[in-house]
Amino acid sequence: MNGLQCPHQGLSWRWKQRGFPVTTIKMETSTLTKQGQRFLTKLTTSSAATDNLIRRFVQGSPKSVVLTTLSHLLSPSTSYPQLSSLALPLYGRASQAPWFTWNSTTVAELAAHLHKLGHQAQSEALVSEAISKLQSRKRELVVFYGKLAEAYSKRKSETGFDVAYSYLNNLLRTSESVHVKRRAYEYMVSGLCSMDRPREAEDLVIGPAAGLGLKPSGFELKSIVYGYGRVGLFEDMRRVVEEMEKRGFVVDTVCCNMVVSAYGVHGEHVEMVTWLRRMRDSGVPFSVRTYNSVSNCCPEVLRMVGGLSELALSMEELNEGLEGGEGMVVRELMGCSGILEEVMVWEALEVKLDLHGFHVGGAYLVVLVWLEEMWRRLNGLNCGVPAEVTVVCGLGNHSSVRGESKVRVLVQKMMVKMGSPLKVDRKNNGCFIAKGKAVQNWLCEMRKAPLKKELEENPAKLKQYVLKKLENTPSDVRALVEKTEVDGFLSSPLRYRHPWDLMLGNISKGNVFVGGDAFHPMTPPDLGQGGCCALEDGIIMARCLAEAFFQRTRKRYQRERRRGALWKA
Repeated sequence: MNGLQCPHQGLSWRWKQRGFPVTTIKMETSTLTKQGQRFLTKLTTSSAATDNLIRRFVQGSPKSVVLTTLSHLLSPSTSYPQLSSLALPLYGRASQAPWFTWNSTTVAELAAHLHKLGHQAQSEALVSEAISKLQSRKRELVVFYGKLAEAYSKRKSETGFDVAYSYLNNLLRTSESVHVKRRAYEYMVSGLCSMDRPREAEDLVIGPAAGLGLKPSGFELKSIVYGYGRVGLFEDMRRVVEEMEKRGFVVDTVCCNMVVSAYGVHGEHVEMVTWLRRMRDSGVPFSVRTYNSVSNCCPEVLRMVGGLSELALSMEELNEGLEGGEGMVVRELMGCSGILEEVMVWEALEVKLDLHGFHVGGAYLVVLVWLEEMWRRLNGLNCGVPAEVTVVCGLGNHSSVRGESKVRVLVQKMMVKMGSPLKVDRKNNGCFIAKGKAVQNWLCEMRKAPLKKELEENPAKLKQYVLKKLENTPSDVRALVEKTEVDGFLSSPLRYRHPWDLMLGNISKGNVFVGGDAFHPMTPPDLGQGGCCALEDGIIMARCLAEAFFQRTRKRYQRERRRGALWKA
């Protein structure tokens, strides 16, 4: 191996030199454990020797914690970029641990990371060692080369990628194994697309030397669709989609999501709507990624879920607040509730909504769709009331900050603002749980709330509402209402309370108790009932106070008289 020199100089062609725009994709960091986060924080603040801290961390931590921390340091978007140079000593110390097993993905990531930092010799040494180890195992070798190409493409390292690509190209041309040739082919195509060189990838798949005898699969064609979409070459992207259909490949949810996401990144909302309609009309189901792709390109939705102070709490309210292309896209997406077939389970004992995998914007939109569907099933279709309703948010998987789930914070804020009975589960704080009947009653109240508010604010509409309800009553009753002035109409809500609440509920706290007009049944005849209850409660309270005072006074008299008698004696 000649360092990181590219054996095939013709592969050093640069897509950027042709003047095409390049879209930057933000990579997600690996989620740190609490132990890993404490270790990295200590490295930045402690004056102790770095090597000693690393040694103690590896010796005192489980395998998963060490590898997760190493993966976080190797990520291009690590939250500790100042410590990225410590990835190699951490790997070296971990490789000496008894639980360590050699992993091609980790070595590839580390080699690309060192190359990015300018440590060429160390990077070359790692790659050379890996090639020597895997030389006789071609299936594992092709995976290593593929992972190496992926690692370089993440970091946009042209020279490193070209070297890894040349190794894959050599295996494709020389290997006798169909499996090895197929894997090399896949890695080459996907790598070129990730490096924003889809034209080369298309030549490799559809061109004169397509596949060197290998028949392209849907994976390669979808990769090219993704590659053209990344750089905004939409005509070429559509042309490849048409080529897929001509070759008999199904344009499925994955392919449609790539197209929708590409249009979204470049702000092409009208085209997004067109493809969402195509998905709906052709029966292609929306997925979690569909919701994530749409929400991530909607600035107003991201602003609402980012601040949490101006959240629309219904589909109708959200649609009224969104304008232009953003509103069109969101309405088209939320007009179909098919996503619930993937994320909701409806059973007699439990209805469960699972929000794992959703970005915070996508979770917000799907919760609104879910609430609409819940009301329809519980109050319109009479699907039966489940015993329990659960919303699963997870904890810590949607945030780079350990222990904080942005989706969970969002759902909690929504539930509180809507007065929902769904509360954090005591057994699992990543879930919200409530009784099915309570959710049904709450959704009914939610539906009535806008009308109730309108009637309270507009006495004229309140009068018309009362007259409409009295259509089948005698004419003299209606005439009495019609002659009443508008100012005479007031709206006072009645609240239902179960009878057993009176027997089992708490009606006192400290030295304060509920009585009189605040504590009597609303049953006819109720004229003056509150006042009568106040008189009755006053007599009961006076009797109770008298008994309490008498007992205290008698005991105090006995105590003081005995003390005086003893003193005089």
